[in-house]
Amino acid sequence: MASSTGKKRKRALQTENRLRTGMFYAIEILVDIVIVYFMIKGFAWGYDFAYDVFNDDVKYAGVTSAVEFEITEDESYKEVCTALYEKELIKDKYVMMAKLKLGSYTDSIQAGTYDLKASMSYDEIMNEICGLTEDEEEDDSSTAKEANDSSKTGGTGSEKSDDEDASEETSEETETTATEE
Repeated sequence: MASSTGKKRKRALQTENRLRTGMFYAIEILVDIVIVYFMIKGFAWGYDFAYDVFNDDVKYAGVTSAVEFEITEDESYKEVCTALYEKELIKDKYVMMAKLKLGSYTDSIQAGTYDLKASMSYDEIMNEICGLTEDEEEDDSSTAKEANDSSKTGGTGSEKSDDEDASEETSEETETTATEE
């Protein structure tokens, strides 16, 4: 009888160890699933944020009523973005902060009272509170486009490329040798 009690105790310990091992793996898998879930949520949030930053979206399309919005001289761009969000003129204050920071407009915000609408895009609101006009935007974009075009063509077009200079030198040398003979 003593040996049967020992065998039962041995089987009970083996079963207990198997259960502990099984619980350990189950908890480990659960932790892995939670980590993967939060990683996916983080990537989704990051994608949505980046999409909103680079997409010019509006809070409420079709709203025609204007809201009076005042900016004081000592307000930072973060306070302005928070106030815009609280007045429900923009969807996300952090998107507006990122747009102002990326466009280097954080120091361009002008104090004053503005009539803004929830149907205005982020860029329209930025142009309004920074005092930019459509002409200034077009001038900036056309200047950038001209600079880009000239860098692609290698300058203004009146300059000669190295190949053209080399071919001219070769033809001059040929003419000189022909006249000397």
